[in-house]
Amino acid sequence: MKTYTVEEIKKSLSECGIKQGDTILMHSSLYQLGLLDSCSTKDLCENIFQIITKYLGAEGTLLVPAFFYEYARCKLAFDVKLSPVSKSLGVFPQYIVTRSDCVRSLNPTTCLAGIGKNANYICNGKSAKAFGINSPWHKLHTCGGKIISFGGKETDMLTFLHHVEHMFGVPHMYHKYYTVPIFNNGEKINLPVSSFVRYLDYNIEHDHNKFVSQAHQEGIIKHCSLGMSNVFCCLCEDLFDLGIKCLEEDTFYFLAQRPSFLQSEYPLI
Repeated sequence: MKTYTVEEIKKSLSECGIKQGDTILMHSSLYQLGLLDSCSTKDLCENIFQIITKYLGAEGTLLVPAFFYEYARCKLAFDVKLSPVSKSLGVFPQYIVTRSDCVRSLNPTTCLAGIGKNANYICNGKSAKAFGINSPWHKLHTCGGKIISFGGKETDMLTFLHHVEHMFGVPHMYHKYYTVPIFNNGEKINLPVSSFVRYLDYNIEHDHNKFVSQAHQEGIIKHCSLGMSNVFCCLCEDLFDLGIKCLEEDTFYFLAQRPSFLQSEYPLI
């Protein structure tokens, strides 16, 4: 299996436009990269964490997606401190939420977890809604955040586009509220919990490949190779502006096909 080095990680971050003091949201697939030189599998997450946070410096912030899908799928209560990250997100987010210096936001299915200067501002809010004003995704955007895919594909880092859809107000999504409780280290949090979800009756499927092509054409996605895979990076501001532009041209731009809504049935009234 191909190996990569600490210096190659630093070089890839630099080539993708990551600088000291940045706030980054890191989607990751570490095993796609291969083996970190002179590092055991057991210590991989710790080593990657130390490399990236040292690169970002004391003014930097590292965030990861820390979703607990079982809240919506299985109606399991969510605890900010105790609930694990869903396995499909990979080993690195699972490692981050176990750290004592980690701050995790309140919405079970779209929460972010972070460490560093802006982690408390972004993740320790008073809202348990998924996206929109004062959500972690909005704060990530407004503080100049960047999103990277570390070992994955460009599409892996585009959960942020659901925030764009929320802010634009697309007709194929709606706000779903939950009665399943949320906790913080065993103490119940009395806040409404909502997710921004698609209507189930119209075969609505997201497809971001067209957007990725457009983003590459406009030069807002930076890319370099690392190990057996890649690192991609983009600025939230650029994603947001291009996303709004695309939705203004076609409200269903992010979908695989246009929904066949039925007259006089939601959302076509």
